[in-house]
Amino acid sequence: GSSVNTIAQYIQYKADFSSTDPAASPRLLDISFQCSDVQWISISGNVWNDVNAMNDNLVNNSGLLQVPPNPGIPTGLRVYLVNTTTGLIEKSALVSPSTNMYQFNNVAPNKTYRIYLSFVVYATGTPESSIIPLINQGWEHTGQKNANPPNAPTGSDSVNDGRITVPAGIINLIQINFGIRVTGGDAV
Repeated sequence: GSSVNTIAQYIQYKADFSSTDPAASPRLLDISFQCSDVQWISISGNVWNDVNAMNDNLVNNSGLLQVPPNPGIPTGLRVYLVNTTTGLIEKSALVSPSTNMYQFNNVAPNKTYRIYLSFVVYATGTPESSIIPLINQGWEHTGQKNANPPNAPTGSDSVNDGRITVPAGIINLIQINFGIRVTGGDAV
């Protein structure tokens, strides 16, 4: 009678039988299951030219103050959504070079995901162990931040490795942000 709280294609069940009459075999007359539609969520964020992230430990758009002016982000950056239970890439998205944003739609809720930022192209179903969070030559990672409310919109996960782990509930996740910068030479 209780919810299994699972999103799955199949149900496996076990029925334990017993009888107080040794001359009669117990039998199952009826079983039923109730299912509801999955309320899919979306996960989105920004990739910023964040020149100052390594100095102020904030993943924000500090590249706006850059001298010389912010060159934008490189084209061809991709993000990959890995289900931490299966260890496989479930989705990929291209980061828009005009808006610096990405989005994954129709994501299963109530799971934990890891998001990678990389220039390398991988297929859906690729094992997480194969992912190299490499960005274009001359660029480096400066941090990642789950800025989804109620957290502050800036900050850092304290590791500049181009990946972040996000627990997903039943609401859309926004502002799962990445910071990158041109290696050396930038100044704020």
